[in-house]
Amino acid sequence: MMAKVKGNRGHRHPNTVAYLEGLGEEGAEVHHPHEGGYTRYWLEGGEVRSCDITEGELPLAGFGPVGGPLPASLGAVQAEFGPQLSKLAADFASGAPDLNSVERVLHDSSLCGGATALKMLLEQLDEALPPPECASCGKLMCRRQARKKKALLTRLGRVEVERSYYYCRSCGNGFFPLDRELGLEGDTLTPGC
Repeated sequence: MMAKVKGNRGHRHPNTVAYLEGLGEEGAEVHHPHEGGYTRYWLEGGEVRSCDITEGELPLAGFGPVGGPLPASLGAVQAEFGPQLSKLAADFASGAPDLNSVERVLHDSSLCGGATALKMLLEQLDEALPPPECASCGKLMCRRQARKKKALLTRLGRVEVERSYYYCRSCGNGFFPLDRELGLEGDTLTPGC
């Protein structure tokens, strides 16, 4: 069942409506994740339209049904960009900033939003990894309650990730499965750098 499409009235995110109207680019769209799905806003025929998409109705950008890390990551990126884009669009239209300034702000915001999304995805991957078996004795390892932070140097900048430590109660061996999965045991520099 598809959600009802709304016209310019009754939108839950007035800043998004103002941004799309200010942009004036036909077909431009913004997604706002929410519990159980997301709201899609787009500009059509000079009017901002929206519809709520619930989990399972439509895939989001080809990544499968809504749920998992993608909507949360998109929400983090939108939260990072949203306020700046609205202000930049208004400033740019009034002739206040030059193109170089706009590009610099967007570049910095892109890196920050990308770093936030990367952090969330890596931490969700850490949670999804199954408990490992000890390489020495073959017993299932236990996870420590406290997670330990590690600062990674990525193409997006410095990303601090909290990850789980597993240890063997029998022989005392331990390691961070996420570090091993990413090939970053004893290293902080990602392959993209």
